[in-house]
This record gives sequence, structure tokens and C-alpha cells, in this order.
Amino acid sequence: MTKEQRLDTLRIACLFMTYPMPLQPWAISNVQAHEANGHQVDVYALRGRQPDHAETVRRYRLDLPAVAHPSRETAAAIASPRNWGMALYVLGLILRHLWRRPEELAKSVILLPRVVEICARLRDDPPDVVHAFWGHYPSMVLLAGARFFPSVHRSLFLGNYDLLPRPFGLSGRAAAIADSIWTATEANLPLIASLGVSTDRVTIAHWGVPLDLADQAPVDRVPGRICTASNFQKEKNIDLVIRAFALVAAERPEASLVIAGDGAERQALEALTATLGLVDRVTFTGLLTRERLFSELRQAEVFLFLSTKATERLPNAVMEAMLAEAFCIVSRTDDIEKLIIDNSTGQVVDQLAPEAVAPVVISALDDPQRAACGRRASDLVRNKFSVNAMMGVYTSGWQRGQKQRRAGDR
Repeated sequence: MTKEQRLDTLRIACLFMTYPMPLQPWAISNVQAHEANGHQVDVYALRGRQPDHAETVRRYRLDLPAVAHPSRETAAAIASPRNWGMALYVLGLILRHLWRRPEELAKSVILLPRVVEICARLRDDPPDVVHAFWGHYPSMVLLAGARFFPSVHRSLFLGNYDLLPRPFGLSGRAAAIADSIWTATEANLPLIASLGVSTDRVTIAHWGVPLDLADQAPVDRVPGRICTASNFQKEKNIDLVIRAFALVAAERPEASLVIAGDGAERQALEALTATLGLVDRVTFTGLLTRERLFSELRQAEVFLFLSTKATERLPNAVMEAMLAEAFCIVSRTDDIEKLIIDNSTGQVVDQLAPEAVAPVVISALDDPQRAACGRRASDLVRNKFSVNAMMGVYTSGWQRGQKQRRAGDR
């Protein structure tokens, strides 16, 4: 490896609350994209392994070292006299700035041993970049880093989940000491500005999807097949998808619905399907591997996504369906027009009632231009929403920051 290649190859410490999360495939995709681009990523999760950890690791073929999660070493780190100053510093920040937010204060104190362990590791073996993938509790590591490993580039992501319903009490302070600040969509800029952060400091890098999904062998579309994919939360409106499908099914005997995903609402949604007499025409797949889900999307003629969740931004599920060339019918959410251009790459519906959605679905099933629309949608994702390209925007920014720091040191 040449000297120039060494300078361009980064070692990135990426901070999560928990990793991997089966319902956050985009987080896994982002890490894997950095690795595919030739960088080393050290993952640190503040919380322990989740019940579905082993299955998710297997599904995404991950290789995670023990230090990725809290362990016996966590208690040893905070008990070490060498780390007491660091522990007191972070505790002081927590008490001083979160005392009016008792829930955040309590959670931060509980996470303190793990924060200290991560900080001690980064101090003793500094990476090039420490990136808070979420801009809430992981930002405590950035704040400690400004004092205890100041030569490391501090990178902060502030996304919809960090900013709504209200930001974490230390997010603004973390932004003040961050070397780079990132968000995934323009819709977040006013929320970031409310933290007192100049939006001139924020780089917008849309999240994307792995284009290699489309390398699979082609499959035939199933006539009348409709698909949706989501975390089963109330605001995702899977019940509305099912009710709209019931009206479609009444007019289209060949129509079928595939519902990919899982979550708290599954039992209620299965009961609704039975009540509407749709058990033979609706399939609940549960959580699927990335490849299996893409295969389902490729078999669908229409992808239906009707979320009204306040944090919805440029949904990855919609991007994957577009890459699969399904005709996407979606609800109006922030910045959705960057993906769905009516009558060109899909259709946005404003009236979220079954009797309003069903005719749009039927029209799409009958549309002779549906396939051409799917191809345009796929081209848009390939050109503007590749996860490898988007993560390249991050690493280019981090590399510029490194070079500027070296120039300043000289």
C-alpha cells in the first residue's frame, strides 16, 4: 500500500445505540458500504446485544468483535483509576445539562460505564474518525473526545430520529464541537438550526441502498401482485394498505398482497386480514434477508407505502422498491418528491383512505406505462441513491477534514 493509499484509507469508529438492528437495515448497509469502499469500520454499540442479535448477524453475514458490545470489560474500564477523570468529566456534562430532563439524565447515567469504556479505547488506540451514527446518546462520546482524544475527527449525524419529537439535551453541545455535521435530507435543516447550529456547517448526504441487490437473477412479475414492507407500527398504516387491498381484491380476482416485515402490530394486522376474508390472498412474510425482500419486490407490480410517521424521510423501502422497478404508490412525506415524481417514477397519494387509495392501485395495475415508470425509478436510484456513493460523500468530507488539520498543524 502506497503512502497516498494509506492517507485515503480511513479507520472509522462508528457509534450506535445497538447494532445490528433487524428493523434498521440502512444502518447495516451504511457500515458495509464504508467497508466495500476500502475503509475499516470499528462498530461500538452503547447497549447490549438484542434478543434477535444472532439471527440478524447471520442474516446479514456480519463479523462483530466482542468490543462491539458491552461486556465485563465495561465495568473494568470505569473502575480503572486511569479513566476516573474521563468518567467525572462526562458525568459533569450529564448532570449540568440534563438535570431538567430526568428521563434522559437517568439513561445517560446508566450508559456512562459503556461511554467511558468506548472513550478509553479511542483514547488508547485513536482511529481517524469517530462518527456518531445517531446524534443523541452516542454524542456523549464526541463530547469526551474533544478533551481526551482531540486529534480524532469528530463526526455527528443529526437525523429525523435525533430531532423529533425533540433533540437530546446534549445534541446541540455535541454539534458545537463536531468537526463535521451530517443529515440525510433538507427537511431536517430547520430542526438542526433550532439547536443553534449554522446550517452552513451541515452536509446533506442522502442515505441510499445497495445497488448490488439488482445483480440477482431476474424473476417474473406476478400479475396483480402488490407488496408493502415496513416496521409494523401504527403510524406506518399497514392496516390502511390491507383495507385498500380489500377494495382492489373485490375488482381484481388475480390480485394478491405480500406484507414484508414485523413488529408490534402484527397480531392486529393478521386479525384484520382474517376479518376481511383475505387470508388466502395476503401473505405475511416476517423479516426477510435483504436478497429475499428484493426478490419479493421484483415480483410485485405495485409497491404500496402509506406511512404518516413524523420521522419518515426518503424511505429506504421505497428506494429498494424503485430499484426493483415496481410501480411505487406512496404517502406524502417530507422530501418524498426527490424520489417519486408523479407519472414519471411513481405516484404520491394525498387522500389516505381506502376508497381513495384503491382506485390509484387499480389504475397502476392497468397502466401500460407501468413498466417504463419502473425503469425510470430504478435509473433514478442508481444515479442518485447508491449507498456506496453516499458513504463516499462522508469519507471524502472526513478526508478533507484530515488534510486541513494536517495543514494547520504544519
